[in-house]
Amino acid sequence: MPNKRFLLILIIIISCTTDKKQTFSYPVIASVTATDTYHGQKIEDPYRNLENLKDSTVINWLKQQGTYAFDIVENIPGRQRLIDKQVEYDVSGGQITTPMDKLCPDTKDGNC
Repeated sequence: MPNKRFLLILIIIISCTTDKKQTFSYPVIASVTATDTYHGQKIEDPYRNLENLKDSTVINWLKQQGTYAFDIVENIPGRQRLIDKQVEYDVSGGQITTPMDKLCPDTKDGNC
């Protein structure tokens, strides 16, 4: 019996100390530095290549970013509850209700 207790305590300690950080693998795109000179000062823009929305590399990267973002959003814990709450808020015309509003629905300030 003491061995089972020791094993249980060991499992609890390990499960509490295990690093459970989520790792992300963001879509990557090459950085192409462009340099401009303004008033004699050189300014580097490492992401100027992202401004060319006709470049197939940029288009593919944007699609990957979109897919990645939707995957993250789809897996938010309690997502449907948050959506339902937002729909409830939208349907109410932006009126936020409190417990007092439900107790005293005929008053504006919630005083009964």
